[in-house]
Amino acid sequence: MGAQKLVERMEQLRQETGGLLDGRAILAILADEMGLAESPFSTLSGLDPSRPVFTRCSIESIDATREFQGRDRAGKLRKLKVADQTGSMPLTLWDEETGLVEQLGLKPGSLVRILSATLRETRFGREIYVGKNGFLLSEDGIQEDGPSEPRNIGDIGKAPGRVDVTGVILSLDSAGRGRQKMTVMRLFDGTGEIELTVPHEQLTPPAGMAQGVEILLSAALVEHQNGVAVLRCDRRSGLKIK
Repeated sequence: MGAQKLVERMEQLRQETGGLLDGRAILAILADEMGLAESPFSTLSGLDPSRPVFTRCSIESIDATREFQGRDRAGKLRKLKVADQTGSMPLTLWDEETGLVEQLGLKPGSLVRILSATLRETRFGREIYVGKNGFLLSEDGIQEDGPSEPRNIGDIGKAPGRVDVTGVILSLDSAGRGRQKMTVMRLFDGTGEIELTVPHEQLTPPAGMAQGVEILLSAALVEHQNGVAVLRCDRRSGLKIK
């Protein structure tokens, strides 16, 4: 596939998926279409450390991202536990990869496809590493794109969907770079607080956002992490300073 056709096919897939998949996920679909993803996929118990990992499984648990300081370098680390009918094992994300959880909207129970990743034997057992050559793709159905409704933060609750929120930024932090960059902030509106994740590939935050600034958020997706409601922006969402 030539460069121009590759770009055209990626844009076609981006439109077909409603802009909800990032570049890595779209490339994973292309890899599958082009026969780069071996078929049939291996079960977790059948994976071979001498071969790239191609498997389908579900997310069993997701740990928080943590920072580490090693002998040679410092960075970020995030562990997920994946499982299928044959067993379970850790899926380890490093540095910029840690943001894939929010970018792909992953949660316990999510079905995922892991392509061209690496299986390593460690002192703690086998672990899957996505790495620079691997892809992680959510196989959950694309979320229904229903109407968005104004809601107070304290009333967001457990109902899925899209909401419009006005709130003050209590804290703000950006991490990653390029298509992996994202901004995570804490919003408050007098009725409660909530975490908002803004993947920059989906939506570029406006200049001037800072602690204490009031913002208008539209069509944000309501998701849940460990039973707690959180918000995430995608290409349909809007974000501006009030």
